[in-house]
Amino acid sequence: MKNIKMKLIMISFCVSVIFITNVKALSIEDFNNSETVKTTASSTITREEYLKLKENYSDLMIDTFTQDSIDVILKDNSNYVEEYIVTTTYADYFGNIISTQEENITKDEMEAIISEGDYQVRRDVLPYTWKVDYTTTYKHLLMTINKNSDLYIVSIYNDWLKMPQVKKYDVIASRWEGNAIYSGGIEGLQNVKLKDGKTNFTMYNLDAGLDHIVFDNKGVGISMNLYDNATEIVNSMSYHLSNASKNKIVGTYQHASNNTITLEESTSYKITANGLGGCISFKTTAINNKYDGMKGIYYNLP
Repeated sequence: MKNIKMKLIMISFCVSVIFITNVKALSIEDFNNSETVKTTASSTITREEYLKLKENYSDLMIDTFTQDSIDVILKDNSNYVEEYIVTTTYADYFGNIISTQEENITKDEMEAIISEGDYQVRRDVLPYTWKVDYTTTYKHLLMTINKNSDLYIVSIYNDWLKMPQVKKYDVIASRWEGNAIYSGGIEGLQNVKLKDGKTNFTMYNLDAGLDHIVFDNKGVGISMNLYDNATEIVNSMSYHLSNASKNKIVGTYQHASNNTITLEESTSYKITANGLGGCISFKTTAINNKYDGMKGIYYNLP
């Protein structure tokens, strides 16, 4: 019996997003009546594969994986990289970021931190009575690369391990070096779990427009407006490259730490190695300062 997860589809032909609501969240119970399940990302997964992935990834993350990412991870080859990143941002009274501190930790260390409960935004009083807010966020960043004939399918995922205080327009982006050629296939997905246990998701593509997507001959990026009422969020982006052998691929996730960021501002960047996360640089310093500047991850293709 097919696992039917889609109940309501709302499509706008004016923008590049598709909203799908009232979806059943992936869980082990989905395998009660079938040995295979079709996920939100249209991947087909068996019970055995699910249990193996569940050792390292959340249900929402597994539900967001493309088929290519599942194949890469389960084959246990070397074509993926992932990091658990703790980011602390210091912002002024107006929400502009003053500085950012990052720390890479292990999966066990991250799980221990999360088990302690929700973090709070803290406020310190500095000299001259200036007030600075500092917020710590916890993210799991993953990039997989699957070679299919002459194509390289690149997928980047950001799993929010604790919900951020600010939920506005974040950017997930990637850049490539060398002679690699963009060969289409750009798609994004924001998969979220709500308080009632249901999941919603938003898909981003080129079929209906470019309002959320930026791309040129060296990189691509998607702006995603985080769901206000989400208790779990996974963001992802996939695209295709050709002629990418021996090239460096970089992925980044930039979180907006300022509530005033707009969609127009979040897409006003260029792809550059000198930008945030080694990928993107916004047109003004003021916009740059609204993002946490988290470092990117990269992989050198053989």
